[in-house]
Amino acid sequence: MRQTCSISLLLLSFDLVFKTTICIRNNENVLFYNGDDEWVLRDRYRGFGCSIDMDNEFLVIGSCRDNVDNKLRAGSVSIFKRNAIIFNFASKITVPDQQANDFFGYAVSVYNRILIASSLYHSEKYTEHGAVYVLSLEYIKVNWELEQKLLPIDSKPSYRFGRAVGIFKNVIVVGASQDNEMGETSGVVYVFSRNSVKWIQITKLYSLKSSTNDNFGVSLNVYEDVVLVGAPWYGTGRFIRSGCVYVFGRNETDVWVQTNKLYSSKPSNNGHFGFSVKIDDNKIVVGAYGENNYQGAVHVFTSGPNSWQKQTVITPHLGKKYDKFGHSISIDKNDLVVGAPFYDTNESNAGCAYTFFDMDGQWVQVVSKAVARQGGDNFWFGYSVVVHSGVVAVGSPNDFTRNGSATLIAVHHTPSKTISPSPNLITNSGSSGSELFHKNCILSFVCFLIMFFNM
Repeated sequence: MRQTCSISLLLLSFDLVFKTTICIRNNENVLFYNGDDEWVLRDRYRGFGCSIDMDNEFLVIGSCRDNVDNKLRAGSVSIFKRNAIIFNFASKITVPDQQANDFFGYAVSVYNRILIASSLYHSEKYTEHGAVYVLSLEYIKVNWELEQKLLPIDSKPSYRFGRAVGIFKNVIVVGASQDNEMGETSGVVYVFSRNSVKWIQITKLYSLKSSTNDNFGVSLNVYEDVVLVGAPWYGTGRFIRSGCVYVFGRNETDVWVQTNKLYSSKPSNNGHFGFSVKIDDNKIVVGAYGENNYQGAVHVFTSGPNSWQKQTVITPHLGKKYDKFGHSISIDKNDLVVGAPFYDTNESNAGCAYTFFDMDGQWVQVVSKAVARQGGDNFWFGYSVVVHSGVVAVGSPNDFTRNGSATLIAVHHTPSKTISPSPNLITNSGSSGSELFHKNCILSFVCFLIMFFNM
């Protein structure tokens, strides 16, 4: 039976607010909470929502603390097939050589039917050096197949290979933030490229100025010929752990070289600039969850003629100390979503997520922030976030009995255009999208009149 539920869209203040439908078809493994404003996936897999990614075809969610075949915290990944705003549960992924406490699914990335997922504490050659698995789905098949297991050539104990992962076209990047290349836990990033047969390690990225405890590789992202690497424990001048971000580019000889180094415009002790990084086209966004007394901030850079230029610094409206805004970020064209997993509602560390829209260089916060419908202490809503093609997904790995959840929210903003919802969308109240649109137009106009006459 097809299940639907209405979703409130997060809109700019001058947009009309209406409801639409995200549809998720049920299955025996995933539990759903049918809320008024969003779909919440209540999963039996422990740690569900610790990592999350999405493209045009798939939504992937890591459950890094899932128990598999009596192996505690071996981990798993859930895959949902996407068709616009319709999501069908497709499969649960595990790998053959999983061990207890591997934390498979700690980091995930999906691109063009290729999924990469890390087992952060996997032990093989050495204790807890980590591993990354590459899975693929051919167009004529229905099951994801393990294509390859990636390990660094120079594995060492406790490398944390797989702390962060990314894929774009024929490039895979993997962070090993505990690597000791330039000092204890200085960190490195491994770059893999695919030839006609398999993925091969082609280089290691690090900075000659890296030092002990920089944690280079805690975060990373790859897009076209650019790789971003966060080193959030890097010290700048008189500030300790203020953080920085390295920008690498691939030159005409196919060699990756450092091209830029980004800093916070307002560095502070324990600012952790670079804890999260993302790039999309000509924009770079960097999370610094420790700035402003751990309220957090997000820094936006745009590409200039020869380098990346600072555009603005984003802080949340009515943000609070210790929210850790910028712990997670995602950008898709002009949409930006930012997680603040330690935001306090009526409960401590319940968490929230903010959505922003880029209006010709001015980032406008959406009307309201998203919070868990049934939040609780230490839910960490916003621990992981992703936005893609009008849908935001927010992970909450500590939800309820630590099983975790993921919330899907549809986002539409048309500041100067008429909003036309899809006519075939049906809400669970039975109203069509167009009927509900007209009702909300009237409601919005009434609200406007009330505000106008009370000015």
